[in-house]
Amino acid sequence: MLRSNLRPVVLLAALASLGLAPVPKPKEKPDPAKEELKKLQGKWELVSCSLGRQRLKVRPGEEGDVYKGDQLTTFNGGEAVTRWTVTLDPTKSPKQMDKKGKDGALLLAIYRLEGDTLTVCYKNEQGAKGRPADFTPGKGVGVEVLRRKKR
Repeated sequence: MLRSNLRPVVLLAALASLGLAPVPKPKEKPDPAKEELKKLQGKWELVSCSLGRQRLKVRPGEEGDVYKGDQLTTFNGGEAVTRWTVTLDPTKSPKQMDKKGKDGALLLAIYRLEGDTLTVCYKNEQGAKGRPADFTPGKGVGVEVLRRKKR
């Protein structure tokens, strides 16, 4: 009789101890923006540039971008000419890039990363609102194609 009375107590004690067991912490999902920004890190050489429908002359090896963390520095002739803080949203289609200048200027762009080729498209007009819908050069739209520099 004592044995049958202890069975429910032992069962309850076992169940209660399960409730006190540590619960494994759920794995955090990686932040897509941070993962994408990691892919941009390093030096990029400008290989082509269009403003409007006009293709600009590019000097190979003299123009490009360097991504370090969320900072982007644009170089021309070996000199830093522009510094930006970059925010990405790779969940949008096309992917979005916001560049904020040290002076507060904001450049809203779209980008495409295919292997070692980065294409960035932006509106190139003072005070332009919004961002381009696609990568087609047109009035007031700049398109830059950069290639990752090999070490």
